[in-house]
Amino acid sequence: AVVMNQYLMEHESVPLISVSSTSGALASAIEYPYFARMPQDNSLLSSALIFILKTFDWDTVCIGHEDSPNGTWLHDYFDNKASHEGIAIGNDHQHRAFHTVQGVLGDKTEVLEMLSNMRQSKCRIFAYFGTSHPVFQVLEVQHDLGLWGEGFLQIATEWISNWSQKASTDGGAESHLKLEHVLEGALGLFPPTFQNTLGEEVKRRVVSSYQNFDNFSFYSFDAGMLLAHTVLAINQAGETVTEHQMFMQKLREQTFDGATGLFHLVEDTNDRKPIGFQVYNIQDGAVAHIGNYHPESGTAKFLFAEPVWPGHDDSAPDAVDDTKCDFYDSEAEFRPFARKELVYACLLGLFVTIAVTVSTFLVKPNTYPPLLTPTRAQPLDFGVVLSILFDIIVLVPFSPSFGHADQALKKSLSI
Repeated sequence: AVVMNQYLMEHESVPLISVSSTSGALASAIEYPYFARMPQDNSLLSSALIFILKTFDWDTVCIGHEDSPNGTWLHDYFDNKASHEGIAIGNDHQHRAFHTVQGVLGDKTEVLEMLSNMRQSKCRIFAYFGTSHPVFQVLEVQHDLGLWGEGFLQIATEWISNWSQKASTDGGAESHLKLEHVLEGALGLFPPTFQNTLGEEVKRRVVSSYQNFDNFSFYSFDAGMLLAHTVLAINQAGETVTEHQMFMQKLREQTFDGATGLFHLVEDTNDRKPIGFQVYNIQDGAVAHIGNYHPESGTAKFLFAEPVWPGHDDSAPDAVDDTKCDFYDSEAEFRPFARKELVYACLLGLFVTIAVTVSTFLVKPNTYPPLLTPTRAQPLDFGVVLSILFDIIVLVPFSPSFGHADQALKKSLSI
């Protein structure tokens, strides 16, 4: 929508009413005078996300974003707003974007570097800005790396509502990781469900005709109503519209009750009056509505129950945890890769190998203790065996780290 609107603005000056665009880059009616949209501006998403972080006293969050105009804008807006609200971003700025090609995740090495940086920050709260399919691919890699389960939390943004609606109709074919196994305990921000009389009638007719339904059906219906109200207002006033600018001016004056509730464009913007978000929690493989967020009230009241946390933990995860860092298996404690210790161990093993080997030239076979007396091996052979056994004993404590890292890397790259 951003690219299309820029083209129409520069070359045609054709009015454009969007039923799906949420990018904050299109908010200004002065910069984009021929544009209007039915959904709310997604800058509100950042406000809702920050409110959730503050509600549970989380002062740090790791974020990632799709390398798209909308994903980049939303990341920059959230980064700026979080800094003013005292919320720290755990991962480095250069390790936040993930590229997509036609809606599919591109370089997975880039994702591994991003998640590795998140792991090093020891951050436990994660949020991603982007469309559902590439974000879910990122989640698969994160799952394989063990940044998951008890002690970790996903705060799902705009991608979760489209994915959950798709999962409910096709069994979650978007990914081999099912909702109940992957996002259990996650918090999600959903656009409101429109439950007025007109909205229910629109939903009934769409479902009966097309079987599939999402919020875009509401927005499409209200876009038609906006055009109808605009034309009706022009006819009733007996006016003749000869320029697109005059038409847009009349369109911006319209107020009506539609399928999405009261619709009215805020002055000097292309955005409707905010309708807020519903706060959901993934419980037993289903979405449970636990609260609401609206910018005018600035509060969210949990309506039905407290959240169920990942792993059915009794308390909310910490924003940063220095006591444990899971890398592959969230049930097994990860021992950090200790390069310096490994070098010392190898040098020590090499020293012992040389020492034992040299000593075998000086020690007679009959001087060995009874249990170690070589029956058929020469002293040199027996010294080498001892040194190899010593090397194995020294290096065994490091093997789980290498095993987990190698397994996780191979599995992630094969997705």
